[in-house]
Amino acid sequence: MDLVGIENEAEFFPSGTLSDVLKEELQDITSRWAGLEKSAHPIERLARVAAPTIDALRQIRNLSDKARQAELTRDAHHALLTALGYEWKRDTAMTALSGHPLIPLVSRVADASGRDALWVLEAPISDAGDEAADPLGACFIAEQFPEDCRDDALTERTIEALLGDGVFELPIGPRHVLVLGLSEIVLIDKRKWPARSVLRFDLQEIFARADRDTLTVMACLISRESRVPENGVPISDRLEEEAQRNANAVTTSLKRTVRDAIEILGQEVLNITAGKYPTSFPDASRRGVWIDGPDLSRECLRYMYRLLFLFYAEANPRLNLLDLKNPIYASGYALEALRELESAPLRTTADREGSFL
Repeated sequence: MDLVGIENEAEFFPSGTLSDVLKEELQDITSRWAGLEKSAHPIERLARVAAPTIDALRQIRNLSDKARQAELTRDAHHALLTALGYEWKRDTAMTALSGHPLIPLVSRVADASGRDALWVLEAPISDAGDEAADPLGACFIAEQFPEDCRDDALTERTIEALLGDGVFELPIGPRHVLVLGLSEIVLIDKRKWPARSVLRFDLQEIFARADRDTLTVMACLISRESRVPENGVPISDRLEEEAQRNANAVTTSLKRTVRDAIEILGQEVLNITAGKYPTSFPDASRRGVWIDGPDLSRECLRYMYRLLFLFYAEANPRLNLLDLKNPIYASGYALEALRELESAPLRTTADREGSFL
């Protein structure tokens, strides 16, 4: 599946399972939506607001009038929220913080039992030109509250700072929170917030490309029909449960693979050393001595963990743990170099029966 523009931050979904799960699960979901009219079809609704949202973002960037910027942002968010199936209705909610200060909502959705299941917050735009600003780092402003509530308004804490103690500690608070930023939507789940795991949706990227698969994924992950359906189990819960099952299967498979790799590595060392420390071993006291089994196991395990670290770091370049463009790294450590080594043809008897070590 095409997930460009959707960021699975801090493994909201188990790493490596999201695309595999969606590919199969979404077919069932979209087939059930296929018979709906366009006005009731979550994907069609999103497709219709793609171009207007991009146009609104372009206008906001080019304006210097703060009032007009705020108006355009509000209109764009209103249209987007409606397309996602939520009702735009400004309200306030009490928090669990000392003194129970209020925060502003632009929508709240109850589940079948009548209990709040999801809140939608709108992050104020302090600098409309800074689209890269994290909406979770914004503080509410007085203008977002009705005049008669401003004395109790919570404006000193960032949205990120108030979620844990202020929202998710409420005895009857929501499980999910959607935060609308200038060009980003952030989905937060109470159960995953302790690890700061969120899903981020880059509106500029998603709507500029208007890729059908991406819009489908977005609708299935944050539309009202998927998060808080009128009946039945939320689609999103099904997707997350399936992702977790796949992750558990991957973990079990990985354990077996690592164990097998350690055994292969250890056997290779024994084959080329005849079971003894070589005469060139740095520790003179061990030269020519039989290799101890526990020592070999420990060193093989260390080597394998180093490989796993490199695999993870290369698969997550945004962590900036490695200088992937450095020629020394590229030729000596990179997975690409390992891949080239593994694919080298073994033409001679020495090649086939010899050892890289």
